[in-house]
Amino acid sequence: NKNYIYAQGKVKTVPFSGAGGAGFIRPDGEAAGLINWAGEEPNAADHDTCIDNDVRFPDTNKTDWIQAESLDDSDIDVFEMGTLTATSVEGVTVHLYVYRNGTSDDFKVDISIDDWGTSEGLQTINTTDTTNGEWVSYTYSAVGYNQAQLSNLEVKLKAPTNIPVSKFFRVYIMYVELSYTGALPTALGLTDDDGVVFTWNPNEWVNDQDVGLLIVDNTNNITSKTYNCTNIDVWGEDVAATGNCASLDTINDGDVFYCYQTKNGASYNMNIGDGTETGGMILGGDNIDTDQKLHKIELLYNIGLYSPNGYGTAIIEIKKDAAWIEVAHINIYAIGRYAYHFGTFTIPDNTDIELAKYLTVDGANYDELKGVRVRLEDWATVSSTVYVRLDRMYAIVYHDAYDIVPIMEQIDDNGASWIGVDSQTWANSGVIGESEEDEGDGDRFKIGENTTQILADVSIASEVEINLQTTLSKYIALWFCIITYFCFC
Repeated sequence: NKNYIYAQGKVKTVPFSGAGGAGFIRPDGEAAGLINWAGEEPNAADHDTCIDNDVRFPDTNKTDWIQAESLDDSDIDVFEMGTLTATSVEGVTVHLYVYRNGTSDDFKVDISIDDWGTSEGLQTINTTDTTNGEWVSYTYSAVGYNQAQLSNLEVKLKAPTNIPVSKFFRVYIMYVELSYTGALPTALGLTDDDGVVFTWNPNEWVNDQDVGLLIVDNTNNITSKTYNCTNIDVWGEDVAATGNCASLDTINDGDVFYCYQTKNGASYNMNIGDGTETGGMILGGDNIDTDQKLHKIELLYNIGLYSPNGYGTAIIEIKKDAAWIEVAHINIYAIGRYAYHFGTFTIPDNTDIELAKYLTVDGANYDELKGVRVRLEDWATVSSTVYVRLDRMYAIVYHDAYDIVPIMEQIDDNGASWIGVDSQTWANSGVIGESEEDEGDGDRFKIGENTTQILADVSIASEVEINLQTTLSKYIALWFCIITYFCFC
């Protein structure tokens, strides 16, 4: 329809922070000499990596943490923070997911943008003495930070003043929410070996026929689906396994999948899950179209092991095509109670092609993980029994999302190099437009050359050979020509 412009497509490489709003930053370093809390999980890890999980209220994650223990009374941990592009920051809210166990209720936070020459002031955050974690926060208003100050932001955590023996104050997650005004993006450019900026001047415009425009802002286009356990088969157990495999989506909920094996002179051979697509341990969920790009797969586990007088190893593995990849290698010692081991394993492959090898395909959809299993090995000759409790076992699959918002606007005017839409100010959408001389409202969207011509011109101007395998004659926006160049390389 020549009277309308229908905008739908992908513009992923244009940075756009918008006119402002809320942004989030996380710890990305420790302030030198200002890390004093004694406890962390994983052990010996940098404290900033223990609390930078990509989780926000109201979601939770207890995979790792830092904690102030006895003799850490009033000690501080100080963290450097990440940043974002902003012209002015008005509000700073420090969010924390914490667990107070028997300490005094006077945990404090503070922020600084000049290496603690000055600060906004220590503020007490009241917490609950509980066995569960809780979200707490404090907001600093009207701070008025500029970009340089924001880039130097640090957060101080001060432990309670009284931490008795065997008690602690734990922080699982910390992030900062910013209320800010953002800067509009600058146009991308390209220079040759001599530093000369490439420019393109059209020699012909098409203005006597209908014009279509295809755009999608796919900036936040990664989503995830959770694959929960729907079946577990066990081989080699002494009695039938018990428990609900569907309960493995929550950690420390008291609902476990349980089995055991006794070794009498022979080796352990119990295998929880064989990885076949019709049995074993099956982790599946909502289908994911196979035409969507895969970004990451995580396996979250929590396994309890107990052997009164035996020794051995429990190995968690995930299946890639026909091969098994080790996730965790856990030694079993003769102790009188269950020892739990938990973690999040991120599959090291990071390409769509390789990640697809971990998933089964049902028609045109990714359906399940190809296999997950826990198998036992022994390294002692004594007769013994090994008990296994699975408390958590599920996967998260990250992939592209159809995050498209169509725009349907009437075309009110046009010229040799532009389309006018009175109701749309293109700059607000991250698109560089132009204004009528007497109005300055940015409602004209500039139209460029055809794809083949732009690629040829870029190749000549930059002295980079581009082997063109296309004769595309579709017309694109002039200001997106460099983006097209990167897409086709």
